[in-house]
Amino acid sequence: MNINDIEMFEIEISSDCNAACPMCSREMFKDHLVSRNITYNQFTDAFTPEILNGKIVEFSGVWGDAIKNPECFEIIEYIVSNNCKVWMDTNGGYQTDKWWANLGKVSKK
Repeated sequence: MNINDIEMFEIEISSDCNAACPMCSREMFKDHLVSRNITYNQFTDAFTPEILNGKIVEFSGVWGDAIKNPECFEIIEYIVSNNCKVWMDTNGGYQTDKWWANLGKVSKK
């Protein structure tokens, strides 16, 4: 398999979440889960423009909500600037109105 053949990456950039959904794996195993975030630099080191070009990047939210990552917005800007689409599952209950408005502007691209 060649990395250029991959059309979509599903990535968890945070293991933190502000919701406490009763059937979520985070709640069932919360005593064993350490909250962590992928940094912007870690992300850009792993996903270079050559790897990302034209792909779909999905933040699925299985173990955390991407918007809890302090650098989520910058990571999304980087992804979009590399001709990619971002799909994100989120409960939407975190971040400011300004953050969401700015995300809408980036999403237009």
